[in-house]
Amino acid sequence: MCIENPMVLANGNGITDPQEDEVVHYCGGCGGEIFIGNEVWAVHGDLIHRNSDCAEKYVQEIGFPQIAKEEEEQT
Repeated sequence: MCIENPMVLANGNGITDPQEDEVVHYCGGCGGEIFIGNEVWAVHGDLIHRNSDCAEKYVQEIGFPQIAKEEEEQT
């Protein structure tokens, strides 16, 4: 008699194997896989993992570095 552990069955009644999850998008920041159910930010048509590392990488990719300065007064 063979008894299988129901916690590792991929039949919907147990814990699914993350390697079997379907990739739905790739992160605009880190390039990593985004799966159904992941928390993400949607920015300009891109999806980004909801963590500061991915957000920083994304901004570095699309932003323009500059030095902050005082705004000129309008006359």
